[in-house]
Amino acid sequence: MAVDANQKLKRIMLIDDDTITNTMNSMIIGKVSPKSEIQICLNGEFALQILFNEDAPKPDVILLDINMPVMNGWEFLRVLSTEDFNIDIHMLTSSKDPSEEESSLAYTFVKSFVSKPLDYSKFKDIVNASGLSSND
Repeated sequence: MAVDANQKLKRIMLIDDDTITNTMNSMIIGKVSPKSEIQICLNGEFALQILFNEDAPKPDVILLDINMPVMNGWEFLRVLSTEDFNIDIHMLTSSKDPSEEESSLAYTFVKSFVSKPLDYSKFKDIVNASGLSSND
């Protein structure tokens, strides 16, 4: 994502089927970037509905889990690769499989492969990797 170095993180989308993980991640994001809006999607299909809705605000960054029902992270990436959304995606997963990291980073819009759980340091790295600054 080509952004101004001073661009603030306004909106982040969490795509993960685990509500406890989403709650914890929202708390961490809220501490680092308290003015950022957080959109939570429990699967890739719901996230795509939001992204394809012309009236819905688009996220600056997406944190994407791999293993989810309805539409997993891989299916989401394949669909997104056919579109031009210009949104940085960071895989946030419990997977330790190097081949999954390699496969995800083959998509040019995937900027990092981060192991769960998310913490303050990891989230700051995600924001920096996207060329944004926290919205505090």
